[in-house]
Amino acid sequence: MSNKKLDLADGTLRQRRNLLLVTMILIFMEHGNVSFGSDVKIFGASASIGNPDFILQFLFLVQAYFLWRFYQYFNADGAYSELRNQYRQSLTNKLDSSTLQQIFKELPDGQRSLSGSYSYGGLESHDSNYFQVEVEMPKAGGNFENEKLSLKIPKGPIERQRIPALIGFSFRGRILTDFFLPYLLVGYSTVVYLV
Repeated sequence: MSNKKLDLADGTLRQRRNLLLVTMILIFMEHGNVSFGSDVKIFGASASIGNPDFILQFLFLVQAYFLWRFYQYFNADGAYSELRNQYRQSLTNKLDSSTLQQIFKELPDGQRSLSGSYSYGGLESHDSNYFQVEVEMPKAGGNFENEKLSLKIPKGPIERQRIPALIGFSFRGRILTDFFLPYLLVGYSTVVYLV
């Protein structure tokens, strides 16, 4: 799998589809008040069901099987680790951008350029509220020397970027629909029958 595109294998998509189909049938049965009697007609032939409650139990067993298979296939694809790596990259980009914004806010007036690169990973904790970072800036006067400056930048604005990064990744990426939606629906279908 590449970092830019996450495609699930055909087997994984098939297991996901089967899981969603059985789960939606269970949810429809509960909310539609579907019940089974003892007589059923299949292709015009009559059949007698001695234990209609078994149909529901059987569907839950099938759902559990497809849930297990989907989990196996999803992990065999390496999809979960790929999604995790994509999220980490997205979070790193967001935190690095926020770090640079905070550094520029703390620079002396009139200073608009830095030498070197600065990232969230390079920050040192000063105390519970501030990071410590050493920056290099070109000296005034046009010579090619750099001046070093130690800055304290607030942690709060940087750390708060974790929440929008998570929300943005969840809705932009396919993690909600490809991975979490089937699990959420299975959980919902189970809770609906237990309550």
